[in-house]
Formats: sequence, structure tokens, C-alpha cells
Amino acid sequence: MAEKEKKIKAVFIVEVAGKPPEHVKESLINHVETLKKFKNIKLVKYKVHEPKEIENIDVKGMYTSFAEVEIEAENFISLMDLVFDFMPSSIEILSPYEFNFQLSEATMILNRLAGRMHRYDELAKIASLQTQQAEAQLRMILEKIQEAQKKKKNTVNVKFGENKEEEKKTEKEEKK
Repeated sequence: MAEKEKKIKAVFIVEVAGKPPEHVKESLINHVETLKKFKNIKLVKYKVHEPKEIENIDVKGMYTSFAEVEIEAENFISLMDLVFDFMPSSIEILSPYEFNFQLSEATMILNRLAGRMHRYDELAKIASLQTQQAEAQLRMILEKIQEAQKKKKNTVNVKFGENKEEEKKTEKEEKK
């Protein structure tokens, strides 16, 4: 948008789920109000809809609500950053009708997008690894519990950590 930059008007849909319904509504309002702290973003107006109970799920008493949020962004980069940080479920740009980017601006936008995606991918991989480690520890605990039940023991000794030698030593002592 090399020519005189126009403010970008957009509407977001933001959703929250949880319980009780009062908390859902309060959390949604607080979340939307954080937009006032974003640089180069103006919160124009918003409307929060009353929470409704979610049907067809195993957990009873869960509620969902959404807000329609109108904002003005100083530029496209600010809008893009807001989308990543705020995580709306839907976005509609109201104006301007058309954008013109210089090659350098388009490159900067795509590099920011790629950087964010790499960070999210890294976090997903870390979470996956941590889940695998937790599952392995749970399997180990279950095995020890089953062993203890077979031996009719009332206690189970479980240690976590990287020290395999100490674990082997403990296992040998338990077998005696």
C-alpha cells in the first residue's frame, strides 16, 4: 500500500466456550477489551451475544458465546499481527475494497507469516514430544501398579528422571 495508506476496517467473530455461562460472557468481554491495548488498532464497537448451552457433547453444562467486533487497523501488517495474536474465528475486511502492495511490502508480509507459522510448528512439535513423554511415564506407572497388584504390595515406588542406573538399582532391590 505504497500510496497514502488507508485505515482498514474489519469485523471479527470471536468465540469462547466454557462454564458457567456468566464466566463465558465475562471472559469474552475481557478478551475483546484487550484489543484496546494493540498498537495501530482501534476498537470501534462490539456486541457480545448471550451464552448458549452446547448440545450433543459428552460434557454437560458447557456454554458458548461469540462477539462481533469491529476494528480499524492502521495498516495491513497490524491487521495480520492482530489476527495471529487475537485468533478470531472469522474475519471480514469491510474497506478498503482494494489493496496495492509494493514487492518489498508483500515480501515483508509473507516473511512475517512464515515466521509465525514456524513458531507455531515448533510449539506443536514440543507439545507432541511432551505428550509422548507423559504417555511413556503413565505406561511405566501402570506397569508398576500392575506388578504391585500381582505381588499384593500396598505401595508402589515410582521415580521420574533421566537417571536409568538409579531406576535399575531400585528395580533390583524391589525384586529381592
